[in-house]
Amino acid sequence: VEEKGKVWDGGVDPMMVAALGQSKEKPVTEAISLAAALALADSKENIALAEAEGVEKVMVGCCRDKSLLVQAHACMAIGAAASAGTPDNLARLVSEGAMKALTTIAGAEDSAKTLEEQGVNKQIAYKCGQRQEEAAAALHQVTTCDAAKDSAMQTGTLQTLIELAANNK
Repeated sequence: VEEKGKVWDGGVDPMMVAALGQSKEKPVTEAISLAAALALADSKENIALAEAEGVEKVMVGCCRDKSLLVQAHACMAIGAAASAGTPDNLARLVSEGAMKALTTIAGAEDSAKTLEEQGVNKQIAYKCGQRQEEAAAALHQVTTCDAAKDSAMQTGTLQTLIELAANNK
């Protein structure tokens, strides 16, 4: 694919990842983050293609986005990169701060006030607590490497997951 003089090897996967860091409009970022997460889901080939654009760094960065949807989609993509990727993918996720970002999202509550203030894209389904579920699933995938386990101990990941599991809301 060629866009504005740049040739994107590997088709749309690296292009979507790169666009996430450049998009300024919330609905566009939410749509791209969903498309990227779905494209990366359990696809070693797509994850390998997206590595050229720093998929791990971009997705960990998206965990800090204000949009609940972007956070949920970033967690999905991180889980995919961790499960279908390589030991190098895991190491890059940990070094980019995935454990802290995922732990923060897992510990955040989707209160009615948060949902009202945030607003949710009516075109993309989101259920209360979805980002926490995606973060917990991604944490499960990322913590398969020793560096992630060490990082989890430092960031209080286990305590956060225990509190999340005990939450009756």
